[in-house]
Amino acid sequence: MSKKSKSSQSGEASSWWAQAEPEGVFSSLIGGYDVNDFFTKTWEREPLIFPGSKAQRQGSLTQLFSRECLDRILKKDRIDFGLHLNTCRLVDGQRENLNPNENPESGEPIRATSKRVWKLFDGERATLQFHQPQQFQESLWRLCSALESYFGCLVGSNIYMTPGGAQGLAPHHDDVEVFIIQLEGKKHWRLYSPVEVLARTCSDDLDASEIGEPTHDIVLEAGDVMYFPRGTVHQADTPADVPHSTHITISTFQNWTYGDLLRMALPDALESALRDSSAVAFRQGLPRSVMSSAGSAHAHNVDQRSDSSLEHVTGKLSSLVQLLTKYLQPSAAVDELNVDFLRSRLPPPPAGSPASQEQEQDAPAAKRKKTKAGKEDRDVVDLTNESGAGDPVGPKPSASSKVCLLHRNHVHVSIGADLNAGDDVDDPDFEFGSDDSDLDDAEIADINDEDDEGNDDSAVGLGAGLGFLVGGDGDDEEDGDDDDIDPAAACFIHYDFDNNRRFHMTSGAHNNIPLSSVKLPLTAAPAVGKLLAQLTPLALSDLGLGGEDALDLATKLWAVGLLSAH
Repeated sequence: MSKKSKSSQSGEASSWWAQAEPEGVFSSLIGGYDVNDFFTKTWEREPLIFPGSKAQRQGSLTQLFSRECLDRILKKDRIDFGLHLNTCRLVDGQRENLNPNENPESGEPIRATSKRVWKLFDGERATLQFHQPQQFQESLWRLCSALESYFGCLVGSNIYMTPGGAQGLAPHHDDVEVFIIQLEGKKHWRLYSPVEVLARTCSDDLDASEIGEPTHDIVLEAGDVMYFPRGTVHQADTPADVPHSTHITISTFQNWTYGDLLRMALPDALESALRDSSAVAFRQGLPRSVMSSAGSAHAHNVDQRSDSSLEHVTGKLSSLVQLLTKYLQPSAAVDELNVDFLRSRLPPPPAGSPASQEQEQDAPAAKRKKTKAGKEDRDVVDLTNESGAGDPVGPKPSASSKVCLLHRNHVHVSIGADLNAGDDVDDPDFEFGSDDSDLDDAEIADINDEDDEGNDDSAVGLGAGLGFLVGGDGDDEEDGDDDDIDPAAACFIHYDFDNNRRFHMTSGAHNNIPLSSVKLPLTAAPAVGKLLAQLTPLALSDLGLGGEDALDLATKLWAVGLLSAH
């Protein structure tokens, strides 16, 4: 490995958000504060300010975002009012939205050009709220991706830019855990006790009479970081003695609770109970009088007839809920949550040093796909495999290779049925055959072409020796028929390499694209587990498979960018 220049090393050292390990990124975010103390004493409990590491962070703050960054993006990319950028101001306690109206002829949003935006900012003293800038700025892509790997759930961001002496938003609370990073200027914050602890939804604008006195009144300067839990009421203004303030709001843990896990787990648990021949209580009939004496009219004392049926039904349901715990399978529900997360999260950022602002300035604008009518579709930006994470890395594995799993934070392994099965996608009928260690460059290109088309749920065989094919005997017809495979006898490696960062934290049909996955026989699961657990290269002979099967597995994972060989 070649040594990096001193300038390169110092540049990377200042980019705390570009560290290789997510744990290091989070530790730097909270200024070296004890992580265990943070999660046991502060997380989901109370706000906390981290002023101690300004010197560490300030060197790379302008690389994260700045007024110049926004101006560059406005000139380079298609940014629309309402979709990507909101403009507003607070006047006499009332919020005024300043977004231009939609185009009256086409009904499409108005493009937020540099000229329009700075006229609103400098002339109308509007606050700029730039939604999900990680879709456009590589440094924020790296930061949010690292934090997604750290928290194991989606992480979004918003940029807020406010002129001096102005305020954009009224007091309100959000439904996410929040980290504020002050990037430019200063911001005066007032925090209030929650109206609802760990709020499930965002609030409307709140009146002063609803929020009481501040629990925290503080000015954040460039380099300061502040955390507060979801439900914390807050408002912020820019002091008049600075030209403007820029801060980034990092948000996470939206709808990521025990209640959400139960929402996933309970339907399957109830179905298992109903199918259990010994669980007769779940299949007993309802009382004859349930329709006339146990409805909402009885619950609200509108119907004064006997409420014995209502009491009976309530008691019976309570007892069944207790019995239902026997059938809960949290591992299956966690698989569903994780696959949903991988389907929506940011793909891995590019390898190597983060791009400088000058490099991002010179980079070509994202290609846009064309609709059948030949018109540009602003909602479909072609950034598939933008980072190259899905391409083979290094030499093809050989029998003497040591191998290492790549991007393990962007991978989830599940055992059982295909978690992509509910998606409306065509089966690519893609198969390598049993001698995959001899894959040539053209065949590798074919594999990646399948990935680029979204047909990623590829049934990857390890050869008949691993029992992937039912009765596998080399017969071509049986080899290509996935319907003969017992779905319970499969191991799936799901990965997010083909996610498009321009769709990150947005809603729409693109979120239903099936997740990329490799399908393996259950007998390969222990070897996959070893690859997941081992952080340093592992000899193929240590995977616990036969020599040919180990090489076959390594070659398949290498071909889709999941593994490197040394």
